[in-house]
Amino acid sequence: MKGYGLLQVYTGSGKGKTTAALGVALRAAGRGARTVMLSFLKDDPDYGEAMAAQYLPHFLLRQVGRDAFVNFHNPDPIDLKMVRKGWEEAKKILIEDTADLLILDELNIVLATGML
Repeated sequence: MKGYGLLQVYTGSGKGKTTAALGVALRAAGRGARTVMLSFLKDDPDYGEAMAAQYLPHFLLRQVGRDAFVNFHNPDPIDLKMVRKGWEEAKKILIEDTADLLILDELNIVLATGML
């Protein structure tokens, strides 16, 4: 797939950011693109996107957070460790060019709260 080097950021309060990113992933799947989605604050196999991921070709969803309340004012050390590990995975994907599309779900929250 042609590398465009584009960056799209979905931000705002309320719902729709993950859904918008998944729409891009759906279109990319239609073109045969390799997509990796890293979910920084989710780790529940019962989330809709986690269940649907198996139906999209060339789509890998990795939940790199944990399914627990995160205290953004005083995050648990395990949350900080998981965020850093997810960030390292994202950098590796970019450096090794193993995905045509990389979605960093909820990264804005992680950055805004100083977890990363």
